[in-house]
Amino acid sequence: MPLEVTEEHVGKIVAGKHREFAHTIWADKAEAIWKFMEDYKGLLIHDVGKNLPEGILNCISDPKTTRDDYKAFLQSVRDISVDNAIRYTKATKRVRSIEEQLYL
Repeated sequence: MPLEVTEEHVGKIVAGKHREFAHTIWADKAEAIWKFMEDYKGLLIHDVGKNLPEGILNCISDPKTTRDDYKAFLQSVRDISVDNAIRYTKATKRVRSIEEQLYL
């Protein structure tokens, strides 16, 4: 799995060493890279967040707290409500579909 969670991955369980949600595996991999790069000021959060769909980003409990703290950001990704993320993702897809129909 690449270091990106697409809308299709939201709510999906991935089999590997353990069966985990795709966003949890993503957070584990992102944390390993963060530790390797020693980004203790949270400079990568904005760029790394681009690899997550809106459905997950909208479920992060406290975006203000996690904006500067990479470890808190990753923990918030792990702790999201999967049901809410799926709901947000489906709503985003519906809006995109409607927009596409309007602009055709």
